[in-house]
Amino acid sequence: MDFQERIQRLQEKLAKAVDERDSVDRQIGFRKEWISKLELRLEKTKQGDSNGHVWRSAFGEDLDTKLWRMTSELNKEYKALASLQRQYSDLENRITLLEERLKKEQSTKFDFGWRKKDAEEGIGETKGIGTSELKALNIIAGTEKGSVVTRISRRLNVNYDYARLLWMSLAKHDYIDIKPDGKTTLTERGEKALEKKGLAPWL
Repeated sequence: MDFQERIQRLQEKLAKAVDERDSVDRQIGFRKEWISKLELRLEKTKQGDSNGHVWRSAFGEDLDTKLWRMTSELNKEYKALASLQRQYSDLENRITLLEERLKKEQSTKFDFGWRKKDAEEGIGETKGIGTSELKALNIIAGTEKGSVVTRISRRLNVNYDYARLLWMSLAKHDYIDIKPDGKTTLTERGEKALEKKGLAPWL
């Protein structure tokens, strides 16, 4: 398998993992909403019991039985939610590992072409930040979790290599700070660049 095939395969695995993680994230959201409804229903049923009412359904189910059934259903939902959250965590770890493998592969042969890209996009110009860089910086500012590079790639509809180029260029020109654990934060210069364009999410 040659270099390009290895890169393509890793990118496909990464994209699949990101899609799976996003799907699980949505399921977690739905599950939490359903649990909230069940908790509310259970609380209302308990309150009815505290008022001394004798509750019985058309099927002959008394209040104690109903409370037991609702509590049992709620506990099942809690377990299902915990399982989804573990699955989400595993996918996050898988994405991180795939990104690291992709970076390692690219670092062996991939030439980021700084000068060529700088000329095409105005990246790193002393007179100001380039258009693509600015868009990527805005995406980074609004990313609280997950892969920054993958988010840039998906939001700007560009390939992973170019998204990584933008990410690294922003770090190179001191718009962002990449921590040892991979977390990306805006520098003072990055914040000012967004504020100047009226794109700062904190304004």
